[in-house]
Amino acid sequence: MQNIATALFIGLGLIVVFLGWYVFSHRNKPVIIFHPEKDRSLSKIMLVLGIVLIICGSLSIISAFTTLVIFKIILLICDAVFVSSLSFLMLAYSIGN
Repeated sequence: MQNIATALFIGLGLIVVFLGWYVFSHRNKPVIIFHPEKDRSLSKIMLVLGIVLIICGSLSIISAFTTLVIFKIILLICDAVFVSSLSFLMLAYSIGN
């Protein structure tokens, strides 16, 4: 059971790191319907959330190899909150345009 939880946490961390890298690297390029190169506030949001997601994902990968359950729970909640906030912010920008 411990091996499954470790594998799932590593998978979660990799997904969050990839999402953070994608958002960070596309802060000056058009993404689907968004144009952060024209909107400075969207570019800054993508910069900050990209860095935060990369940090949270990296910490999730590190926490997979620890036995601190509270650390894993806190990181799981942080990952969910920041990924959800990215989704809601992109939704707000798509409605605003």
